[in-house]
Amino acid sequence: MLAGLVVWNVSQQRSATEWVSKSTALQKQIETAKSKKSSASAAQANTRKLREKLTMDGQPMDWKNLGVRMIEIQKNDQSGDDAVLDSFQIRLSKMSKEELISALDEIASLGLEEDARLLLEETLVEELIEKDPAYTLQKYADRIQDDSDGVGWQLPSALAAWAKKDITAAAAWFDGEIAAGRFESKSLDGQSEARLEFEAAILTELLSTNKAAANARITALPENQRATAMQQISVSEMSPAGQSGYVEMIRELVPDGERLDSFNHVISELFPEGDYTKTGSFLDTVKATPEERAAAAKDTGNSRLEEISSERPVTRDDIEEFRAWIKQQAPQTVDQATGEALGEAVQEDGDFNFEKASKLALEYHQSSGKDEVLIGFLENFSSHENLDQAIKLAGQIKDVKRREEILAHLK
Repeated sequence: MLAGLVVWNVSQQRSATEWVSKSTALQKQIETAKSKKSSASAAQANTRKLREKLTMDGQPMDWKNLGVRMIEIQKNDQSGDDAVLDSFQIRLSKMSKEELISALDEIASLGLEEDARLLLEETLVEELIEKDPAYTLQKYADRIQDDSDGVGWQLPSALAAWAKKDITAAAAWFDGEIAAGRFESKSLDGQSEARLEFEAAILTELLSTNKAAANARITALPENQRATAMQQISVSEMSPAGQSGYVEMIRELVPDGERLDSFNHVISELFPEGDYTKTGSFLDTVKATPEERAAAAKDTGNSRLEEISSERPVTRDDIEEFRAWIKQQAPQTVDQATGEALGEAVQEDGDFNFEKASKLALEYHQSSGKDEVLIGFLENFSSHENLDQAIKLAGQIKDVKRREEILAHLK
């Protein structure tokens, strides 16, 4: 009986201890929940207050909190609407040039963390460019070379906006800065990336309004920098006349070895998803040469199949459409182009992998009897990533010499 009582007492004490422990833990959970709820409510209240302050004209801006919020969104890679930033954008759009300038001066004086300061500056400078691009350029000219990752990278767009309003004044300012040494190269090759970006801003407008002046600007550049300068130009923002002028300039001024790349730059920017119909119409408009047609046809076809393969496996119907397109533009290249396009379309982590692409390549090799299909396919980088399959496929090439060359290329 005594032994039973002792066991019962020990059991009761353990139960009591467990109850106290559980009760204490539960209480802590409740307090934690209350604290979290309180913190969340406080955060929501602060966000609401900040949002209200941002949308109230005449009220001071809380730049520090806004900068912190922008950094949070950037670090967390958040997307979608953000109430605070949306409210800020509304306020920003209503600010005058003078208010923007005052805000930028204030931000510079607050001692904010650099990341937050840069984000705020870039946001306000973008708005200032819309209000007065000429003033923006003059105010931040000293940051053209030394701030390529901040406000400096936005300034070519300011020159482009100014050029749309007054090309003569914009070009005169730019030439004056060149003469003053603002765009002197700091690299060993003598090429100033900043200058080429600014040249592109001027050329975009000149090509639509004064082709002779545009030619003169490109001719003034060293020959080995012309293609680079022209590839900075946003062709999609130009008028049809400007686009035709651009193509003419490529033919006249870009060195032979870089000419087709520059021509394809036009095609890829205007029709990035590989639109056969629109590309064909453009080639007719600019009276493309056979060489230009062949290069553009292949590039457009590759873009089209890559776009398809990023969403689903490429089918035989897709290849037939591609081959019909190539036959229209450059029939002599159809088999080689088919193999190359299949190689470009391979998505290692996607549904259209090397095995599926090689099956289609082999089918067209067998049906056409042309080694060019397999050669074009196996010369692609994806073959090296799938070496065993590629070597086996190379054994199907009939021309002994070409087969040995491809095997050597693979190894």
